[in-house]
Amino acid sequence: MSMRRCGAILFLVLLGGFAASSCAPSVPAADCSAAPHRGVDFHGCDLSGRDFSGTDLSYADLSLANLTGTDLRRSALTSSKMYLTNLLGADLRGARSGLIEGTPLVLPAASWSLRRGYFVGPGAGLSGADLSGLNLSGADLSMSTLIAANLSSANLARVNFAGSVLYLANLSGADLSYADFTQTELIRADLTGANLTGTIWAFTRCLEDGTVQSTPC
Repeated sequence: MSMRRCGAILFLVLLGGFAASSCAPSVPAADCSAAPHRGVDFHGCDLSGRDFSGTDLSYADLSLANLTGTDLRRSALTSSKMYLTNLLGADLRGARSGLIEGTPLVLPAASWSLRRGYFVGPGAGLSGADLSGLNLSGADLSMSTLIAANLSSANLARVNFAGSVLYLANLSGADLSYADFTQTELIRADLTGANLTGTIWAFTRCLEDGTVQSTPC
């Protein structure tokens, strides 16, 4: 339909006091077979079981998409849209997140949560993340990467950090009571003013030379 004819119809419709949809622009459907890339539109797509490991999905529209069992290891998910996204069983280990828009319908497992736009769970990629002041009590952050992450003044009581890397992490003023730092790397981490009551230290690396210890850093 030509723009002139469409405009004429709209004019007549408005005179009649009702709206018409014949001139409304159509919204193209997402190409669910497209290769994953920055800003891709996968809105409403069934992507279950796909291998997106190591891909750049930052700024992608993943709202209403089915990502059940999808491999998202080491992928970039920063600033992606995830309104009502199904992530059941998806593998988010090492995935970089932050500024995630929306709330997923289902998370990969009970051990995962979405906090301040970051995916928090075992094996999470949280280097440089700002999690300061959050209540993460009891969270499972084992085998995670939190290089230079800001966890200052956060409630980290009983958090499992076993096997994680917190090089240069800011833990100042945090509640680390009964947190587990078994085989954790805390080299140059800031623990100033942190509550270390009952904290578990076993084969923890606190020194630049990589020496392990079973005493507080």
